Amino acid sequence: MIQFFRGIFQSKLGLFLSLAFVGLIAIAFASSDITQTGAFGGVTGTGTAAEIGSEELSTGEVSQSVNNAFRAAQRENPGLDMKIFVQQGGFEDVLDRLINSATISAFGQKYGVVAGKRLVDSEIAKIPSFQGADGKFSNDTFQMALQQQGLRESQLRDDFVRNLIADQLLPIAGFGVSVPRKLALPYASLVLEKREGTVLIVPSAAFVQGIDPSPAAIAAFYSKSAARYAIPERRSVKYALFSKDRFNETVKASDAEIQKYFTDNKAKYAASETRALEQVIVPTEAAAKALASEVAKGKSLSAAASGVGLSAAELGDMTKAALTSQASKAVADAAFAASSGAISAP
Repeated sequence: MIQFFRGIFQSKLGLFLSLAFVGLIAIAFASSDITQTGAFGGVTGTGTAAEIGSEELSTGEVSQSVNNAFRAAQRENPGLDMKIFVQQGGFEDVLDRLINSATISAFGQKYGVVAGKRLVDSEIAKIPSFQGADGKFSNDTFQMALQQQGLRESQLRDDFVRNLIADQLLPIAGFGVSVPRKLALPYASLVLEKREGTVLIVPSAAFVQGIDPSPAAIAAFYSKSAARYAIPERRSVKYALFSKDRFNETVKASDAEIQKYFTDNKAKYAASETRALEQVIVPTEAAAKALASEVAKGKSLSAAASGVGLSAAELGDMTKAALTSQASKAVADAAFAASSGAISAP
């Protein structure tokens, strides 16, 4: 069978088929959107990226996770594009994290470690982004947030299940960890290992002899690779701190200026009378006069009010203007006409 295929590839027809196959691969890579756009769209959601036990990690979940990680990184670095993100290992980091999470989840489920629906619900309800104006979980807000992030509810719940299982397993796995000496010694010895080698430096100038690119070619290359040579905008800011203490000795107000300021703000500094008041409201003037007579006999207002089944309300410290706005002008006039410690006329 191998000889058969070798014979085909050595023929003209086989050479044509090989070139056509390579061309299809090139078109597939060119159609993947991982270079110039802001999203990772080179894979679809129908394939399987990895299989861990009975669980399958779909390419759609990988693509969505890569896009979410890219958007988070882009908020920290607005000049970042998907090409640079992938080149810096962003795709591999996300894929490794998903595989590790799914592996831990599969291991936990195999040995009976689970995260139930109620536990997942409680964790989702704790997220502030899913809470409404009253501080409680809002399903409408939850669905809107999922839609904005392009997530499915089932996908989010699967992530919570994996993370909750990992939270149960990983702390226990770290307790009392010890490595046998025979296993640790070879790794520790690597620090002491020394090697001798030869380094050959090939200067780039050796490859550019006779190459003279035109200004148009240089401009086209720079335009295509602008992200490699551009840096975020930076600004130099100078500021000064001022404290009023530094002016205490240099700025002196005259008596005339002080008097003018006091005159202009006389109402602010004018004296005002404040009284601590108690009040009892009764249905008739006769009842009020009877209550006042009891106070005149030596009882306190509170005790006299208690004797007829009422209670005295403490109004606190109030000015005449405040009492006028709260009750009426007649009440304020009566209260402030009385002497200190006395009861006013009804």
